[in-house]
Amino acid sequence: MNTDAAMELQMRLAKEALAMLVIHPTFDVQLYRESIMEIGEAWELPADATLEALALIEHERLAIQKAGEGGVVQHILPEEELPMHATGTETLDNVWDLFETSLRTESTKGRTVLYNMARTLEETQNLLDWIEKTEEEKQV
Repeated sequence: MNTDAAMELQMRLAKEALAMLVIHPTFDVQLYRESIMEIGEAWELPADATLEALALIEHERLAIQKAGEGGVVQHILPEEELPMHATGTETLDNVWDLFETSLRTESTKGRTVLYNMARTLEETQNLLDWIEKTEEEKQV
């Protein structure tokens, strides 16, 4: 992984956060924000890259807030651009990139944030549903 791939990971996580907000407007996306910041620090990315990813999340949150309960939200990105149902490969790519980033992270807190993000992606994208079990595994 290099800095360009790290910036792409930041944007993928921002889009994951947007997808969660589209599905659940009150969802707490703080872990996504923290992960984006940790990626920026670990890879020593330009502050602009990190701020761009964080701004997407903030703009979506403001759009939801502006619409109010029951109002029509003018989403920041169309749903087609969001990973509403990421494939197993897409999810594994994100998890692997988070793992690789954790190797560059000095603090236990930072590694914990990245681990928690990987676990959240596993759960929210139903990673286990993408895994085909052998006959032996199905019997266990």
